[in-house]
Amino acid sequence: MTNTQLKNKLIILTLFLLTGCAGIQTDAYYSRVSPEVIKVKFEGKTFLVRDDLGRSAAFLTESYGVDMAKAFFEGLTLTLVDLTAPVLLFEGAMQNYLDEYKVVDCSIIRSNFISDGLGGGLGYEMFYKCE
Repeated sequence: MTNTQLKNKLIILTLFLLTGCAGIQTDAYYSRVSPEVIKVKFEGKTFLVRDDLGRSAAFLTESYGVDMAKAFFEGLTLTLVDLTAPVLLFEGAMQNYLDEYKVVDCSIIRSNFISDGLGGGLGYEMFYKCE
């Protein structure tokens, strides 16, 4: 293996690790600022919501059981298949959360996919506005 090939592989590995770290950092941030996890149902699925009230943002993931099964099957396919639920399901769960837990009228203004760095997803970070 030449030095150029080794350098290219190290660059790719570093980018891969940094991408995964960004998702883990998002999860860790919301765990710190919002230790309470609220379970919300939407279309028969359970989603977990951690709300950062100061930023009007929340981190949504699928339930722990679904996450574990999803990780297992994604691993079997070498992450060629992403089994993360569609954004519309996450947004529906978030809107249910906003309707149930906020006193005023709130709506979602932006949704960001949070990658696990391996081809799948941890969930979505959603920003909302209340009037």
